[in-house]
Amino acid sequence: MRISRVAVDTRWRRRGVATSLYQTMRKYALGEYTFLSSSFAFQSSSLPFWQSLGALPVALGMRLDKASGARSMLVVDSIDASMHSAQCKLALQLAGNLRYWCPRFFPEMADSDIHRLQGFSDSYESSAGESTSTAGEFDLVTLQRFANGELDASLALPALARVLAPWPANSTPVLEREPPTAQLLGILQACVAIAPDWGALANELGCSGLRAVQRALREAVREWLESFSKSLQSGRAQQD
Repeated sequence: MRISRVAVDTRWRRRGVATSLYQTMRKYALGEYTFLSSSFAFQSSSLPFWQSLGALPVALGMRLDKASGARSMLVVDSIDASMHSAQCKLALQLAGNLRYWCPRFFPEMADSDIHRLQGFSDSYESSAGESTSTAGEFDLVTLQRFANGELDASLALPALARVLAPWPANSTPVLEREPPTAQLLGILQACVAIAPDWGALANELGCSGLRAVQRALREAVREWLESFSKSLQSGRAQQD
């Protein structure tokens, strides 16, 4: 169930009216819906309200909204137990992405907004505990979607940054992979390090324009995924 907007007359704000409205709607939704969601123009002052209600941020727009001039944030409140795990995994993925994005991908944001995002990232990752072990599986899915042309580079780069980082000793088997070739590794690392300065990255890769940069990155990710898939299949065959 999607909540389009929560608005309270200025004369009645700070009196718990919005919280009461939300709690009433949540009771109504119980048994009929599995989750509540809402999207809004992100500001540092708006996120604590939703968090106080039990909702978690699960996505942040990478493009500025034409109407508000801000980035849209999506929050989800799982009101059914079947949705709780998915909600937490999405929030954990966003927390990890924010660690990579902040602050260089958000040049228009005020310091208070950046600090709010970084605060959520730090606190949620530290409280997630064992759930962080599932992040790698999300990363592989994200990179596959990027290779298939379903996602922009900005959404895939945080996953790529984690893929290229050294794996901890207790990584799950799905994350074991063959290292990229030196040339392929150089392309992937350059993209992670230089983005979102697409002009500098184009010079580094010897191409021109954002589309060419995304194409080069997409081809590099696709090549790595293909080699990873082959090595994984080979490992399974040897086990059999």
